[in-house]
Amino acid sequence: MIASIRTFFRFIFVLVLAGLLFSYAMFQGGFVSWFLFFGFLPVFLYSLFLTLYPLSSFKAERQFSPKYGEAGQDIQVEVTLRRFLPLPIFYLIIEDPLPESLNWKDTRAKKYLFLSRPNVLMNREAKKTILFPWFKRKLTYQYMLDHVPRGRHTFNTVKIVTGDFLGIIKKRKEIEVQNDIHMRAWNRTTKLSSGMSAFDEGRQSAFLPQVRHTNVVSGVRDYAPGDRFSWVDWKTTAKKQRLVTKEFEQEKNKDVTVLLNGAIEDTDRWLAFEAAIELSQSLARHSLNLYGNVQFIHAGAVQEELMLSNRRRSDEQLIQLLSTIQPLQSSSFEEQLIKEASLRAADRNLIIVSAELNQQIGESVLRLSQQARDVLFLFIAGNKQLTNQEQAVINRLEQSIAGFQWLSEDHLTSEIIEVNT
Repeated sequence: MIASIRTFFRFIFVLVLAGLLFSYAMFQGGFVSWFLFFGFLPVFLYSLFLTLYPLSSFKAERQFSPKYGEAGQDIQVEVTLRRFLPLPIFYLIIEDPLPESLNWKDTRAKKYLFLSRPNVLMNREAKKTILFPWFKRKLTYQYMLDHVPRGRHTFNTVKIVTGDFLGIIKKRKEIEVQNDIHMRAWNRTTKLSSGMSAFDEGRQSAFLPQVRHTNVVSGVRDYAPGDRFSWVDWKTTAKKQRLVTKEFEQEKNKDVTVLLNGAIEDTDRWLAFEAAIELSQSLARHSLNLYGNVQFIHAGAVQEELMLSNRRRSDEQLIQLLSTIQPLQSSSFEEQLIKEASLRAADRNLIIVSAELNQQIGESVLRLSQQARDVLFLFIAGNKQLTNQEQAVINRLEQSIAGFQWLSEDHLTSEIIEVNT
């Protein structure tokens, strides 16, 4: 409404200017005055024409290449404008407004150099250009979106601006054209320093790669082809007068549960939450390759749970889940942690990934470790982001029997993240 009123008054202003110049030519007379009038007459007529020209005749399309990708990837965008009335337009400014989710650039591992001051990454500029279409019916504008972050990014409108030669008349139009691009979380490389497994009698960690351990003897049996000579039990062999070998306890892998804390107390730690998503995805997929049975839980506003197996569909479900989740600013994660642990079998390894840490969460982790549960808590925060309370909780967890590791810029910027299990 306001734009229409402004255009109307500018239209009246153009008519007044033309009338004044005509009056000057009538009263002054002579070649110069009439030359000025007829010289500016095309400009006035074009201004009047532009006032009446409907920008609603423009239709817009937007295409992405590719439309689905991985965080940190570059996306090429092509905006195409078409119109039905090929009337002359001197210039046209095309702007493609970016959604707020694209305000920052995901430079993959390099972005974690700014883990303590993530707002430095908020440096993406608006995408706009100026074209001179004149009588063209089809206009195309291409630009590159570099380092696109994780998530679903929705584009809603295309803005166009045009005007006359004198800058008196200026018209704007927002064309609705909705498109989405989907970027999955970057698949990081994670190295587990030791595997999570258990023996039939007693519990202890066993290093990878998987080998047959010969330090826990469960009994003896007759010698069979393929048994090592060092496995022969000479005392029992001499007693029974036949070769007898030792039988060792078989190692079995334990199932893994990866629990992602979907909340952060401090909104300035949104980059640490991105790292938590990447790390939890990498741990789930890595554990899936090792153990073949992984449970993934996202503790957000609505708890989401996936049972992963060595199937393509499971991997796609995990990617889809982690591509869309956004952090909560408040939650009761410590209560969810205790509740979930009580519902899980005690013989499951629990890996917790979180970008927040407080005294309540620390107490919950300690309580779980005291219940003879295998717990690994991975906390992500910048070196300059730690509070005194968090530092005290970290010191307590590091001195306890609970598995704990604090991941900072030094860990996240490396090519491979090493997790000590």
